[in-house]
Amino acid sequence: MPRNLRGSFKPGPGRPIQLQRLHPDALPNRAGAWHARLRRDGAQVYVTEVSQLNTSELRGEELLQQVEEIVAISGKRKVNLVGHSHGGPTVRYVAAVRPDLVASVTSVGAPHKGSDVADLLRKLPEGSGGEAILAGLTNGMGALIHFLSGSPSTEPQNSLGSLESLNSEGAARFNAKYPQGVPTSAC
Repeated sequence: MPRNLRGSFKPGPGRPIQLQRLHPDALPNRAGAWHARLRRDGAQVYVTEVSQLNTSELRGEELLQQVEEIVAISGKRKVNLVGHSHGGPTVRYVAAVRPDLVASVTSVGAPHKGSDVADLLRKLPEGSGGEAILAGLTNGMGALIHFLSGSPSTEPQNSLGSLESLNSEGAARFNAKYPQGVPTSAC
């Protein structure tokens, strides 16, 4: 269940804002201050949690369930979505499959066109021992973050799913399928 943080930033006529895993150290001026400003300006702010490591589509489906719950709880027809990092493609997915629930989408530091790190890691041969070791270690770290964050996601960690979503080829496939909100230039 998303956590409600009464907040602000006047996003539109009474629309709640859903924040997809904004970490305190992830944004300039810290996310906590950002949340406080949103609350101070009168917005209803809901912070959601999805699988730490998985495909953009699976994370999007998890988020969609929470957005539907937010709409029901808030009584508003649409939400403003804000996603950081892999949360960017995640919120874009929700906007693409349920535009009737989304007033706006904002992404911060999101790898919409792929990640250089994911491209480098994808050079490990598929099915190799190196890939299996890296996936096991990464899934373990994801499980720890999942536990510490109190995430309600019941999906297992899937670092290879994240890797496929976040490398340049995977991002291009996602963007072709869900072109809404793809930035036209790098910031």
